[in-house]
Amino acid sequence: MGWNVATTKEKSLNDAQIQSLKIKRLIFHVINVEAEETQRVKPLDELTLDEDQNKFFLERIKSVASGIQYNFLEHAEHTKTPSKQLLSDETQFRTNSLVLTQAFASYHKKNMASGVFVVAIVESKYTEKESINLVFLAKFDHRNVFQIIVKANEDGVGNHAVMQKVADTLVEDKSAIQKSALINLDNEKYDWDVLADERRLNVNGEITDYFRDFLGVSLREVASVLTKRAVQTVHQWAIAQASTDLPNGEEKGNYRSRAVAYMESNTVFDIDGYLNAVIRDEDDGDRKLRMEQSLRNQLDEAGITNQKFATRPNSLPKKLKKQLWKTDEGITLEFYGEARDLGIETKPRTDGVPGQEIVIKTRGYKTV
Repeated sequence: MGWNVATTKEKSLNDAQIQSLKIKRLIFHVINVEAEETQRVKPLDELTLDEDQNKFFLERIKSVASGIQYNFLEHAEHTKTPSKQLLSDETQFRTNSLVLTQAFASYHKKNMASGVFVVAIVESKYTEKESINLVFLAKFDHRNVFQIIVKANEDGVGNHAVMQKVADTLVEDKSAIQKSALINLDNEKYDWDVLADERRLNVNGEITDYFRDFLGVSLREVASVLTKRAVQTVHQWAIAQASTDLPNGEEKGNYRSRAVAYMESNTVFDIDGYLNAVIRDEDDGDRKLRMEQSLRNQLDEAGITNQKFATRPNSLPKKLKKQLWKTDEGITLEFYGEARDLGIETKPRTDGVPGQEIVIKTRGYKTV
């Protein structure tokens, strides 16, 4: 999706904005959970990233750009204020990054692993001509790795390996990032203030209580609302498609049925998985890509595309789950699932009259 002309607040970062993200400044401080509380945080200086390091951190930033949306609580300033100061006075970048790290360490005391707390200023293109600065926060766990050194045997015949433990390392692995957040401090740009994610979300599919308390946020929209909107958007998109543009044998209502099935079989919404499940076309790969992009654009306008949320299929009303067909003669068909799976097919009429034949294969029927 390209650039929008921003006139109202946007519901999420769009694809172009995510791809434009770049790191302006980055620093991290060491958190040692074994140390005394006053010595738990070891301050470090700002990093100058090489190409590989920049790529490593930028990938982590882009992953949370599709995180769960939150808004700051009215009186929770312990993360919001130093984040504002981080952007307003970059001469105090190290000082304010240390304030944030110490605050995180104080909120997260139970079962916390040693690691590093990353603070970065990130730039994103808001429109083609306007940029916005965001604050990235992340906790990376230390991982112990073993360095293998090959040495020649003393007798000169053959080699042997020596394994040396290398502690307190950052590994290039998505699972190494424990918690992350992307903070927006411009109230005029987006409906959300914070995008957040965790390696292990709580049972409700949200960030854990202590990370939420540290950020000082509350959920912007509940998962049931997002689940319903995602399915409704698919239905609205499908209804607007011309029947001649659909794959052979496809029915408009099937798209909504597959959207419902996705919500019922997945616990966390993922846009790529959703599109792949909803759009099916075994005959024309190019048409499939066009339809996926078209639906993606509509989901983006609905604020769904780059969001992460727990699916709530039980919150979907029955009328949104079922297909409803009505003929010009006033006959109504109601059913759940895909038409073909239930023995329902449509084809052009064979009696010379313009229109469609609806064929229902059934084991029997009764008047109710």
